[in-house]
Amino acid sequence: MYFNSGGAYTAAALSDLSVAFLPRAEAELYFARGLLTAVLPDWRLESIPPSLVYPYTRYLSARVMAFTDWVTALMQRDQLWKPEQT
Repeated sequence: MYFNSGGAYTAAALSDLSVAFLPRAEAELYFARGLLTAVLPDWRLESIPPSLVYPYTRYLSARVMAFTDWVTALMQRDQLWKPEQT
């Protein structure tokens, strides 16, 4: 199956329609509840770093800077967003 939404992959896996490669941060809750099972737990794809996208401007607004700082701090302290060591 091919979707253009990560949520659709999760929904398909939860509905027993497919095996899906999901970001650990998205799947962790379902693993904890026993709704998903890791099929190939030692298999890893190269991580893709998250990005914040906003229109180019010479000076960022205070709101964009505050949001960027907040998201960065949030992701740095949450184990789900830390890169896995191989």
